[in-house]
Amino acid sequence: MRFKELLISRSILLVLSMSKCGLPPEFADFRGLTPEQEHKKFKTLPIDKKVDFHLVKMRFHPPVLSFAYDIAGEGEKNLPYLLERLERESNEMRKHDIIVIFGAIQTISVDLRKRDDVMSRLQTVVDQMKEPIWKEMSEQSLQDIKSTTPKYVLDKKK
Repeated sequence: MRFKELLISRSILLVLSMSKCGLPPEFADFRGLTPEQEHKKFKTLPIDKKVDFHLVKMRFHPPVLSFAYDIAGEGEKNLPYLLERLERESNEMRKHDIIVIFGAIQTISVDLRKRDDVMSRLQTVVDQMKEPIWKEMSEQSLQDIKSTTPKYVLDKKK
């Protein structure tokens, strides 16, 4: 009986610790921060950790898209890493979540429609996807990139 009680109490503690903010241990220092503090701390991370954090936050309900825009705000400098990360990612849900970053980039910082190198690599990744739900969502995201006039272009016309 004691063993069973111990097992149950440890299981409860594990579930409670894992549910605390829903963040994995590598992002423990983000726990308890306000959204503003999270974004400030996020900006200090290297790009690989920024993408990891974005992917974690995309699994929240509702998904947190704002970190994609933080990455997008850095402009073109992260495109090589993002393309490489997208191409080596094996999980199609995560591929889609990385494509979301490209959508944010298109919206606020770089007109990807003028970047044939980027658009062709995005298209290749989407074409190779197998899981219908993620392929369809990624195709829609890519279509949105192709049809979106970036915000900064619209601002210049005013």
